[in-house]
Amino acid sequence: MKIDKMIIMLSVTFVLYSCQNDDGSDASTTSLGISSDVLNTSVFYEQTIFNGGANGNINVFNSTDNTIYLQSYRNGSDETDGYWSIPMTNVDLNNIALPYTLQRSEGAVSWVDNTVKGLQQSCSDPAAICFYNGTTERDEVEIRIIKIENNIIEGTFSGRIYHITINPTVIRATNDYVDIENGIFSVRFQSN
Repeated sequence: MKIDKMIIMLSVTFVLYSCQNDDGSDASTTSLGISSDVLNTSVFYEQTIFNGGANGNINVFNSTDNTIYLQSYRNGSDETDGYWSIPMTNVDLNNIALPYTLQRSEGAVSWVDNTVKGLQQSCSDPAAICFYNGTTERDEVEIRIIKIENNIIEGTFSGRIYHITINPTVIRATNDYVDIENGIFSVRFQSN
């Protein structure tokens, strides 16, 4: 009787183990999202928007104008508590040789998270829009696409991002910045 129970237990264990990876994916794959080291803190926001979001363009590759707006949120639903965004323009994801480092005006990195670094006092005005941002055009950030497969784009980023206030003019504070290191993105996207 003990042997029968043991055989049944081993059989069930084997079946469950073999079913864990029956879709051909790697069980050790990291979560989808965007992360980086900021001020000695690892900041990771998991991707939760797969359908374009409220405005229809988040994590959607527009093949007509070759743009994509990668974004992940701290609270999982919107920009309220913080976000990472990596907009790319004039980058044809269907026809680039990988790895590909974004050129002059092709990309930027934006970030907000008041739990890691607070925004300036002027941002308390409800009319103000504030965030940290760096662009490839100014050689502030480097963004590199490493892999595009099964509608998942993966890559790295690093550099220096500066505090931006829009109210209604754009003020870029050159003395208020953060360095971002070991940035990684792995984002599922749609194409239209």
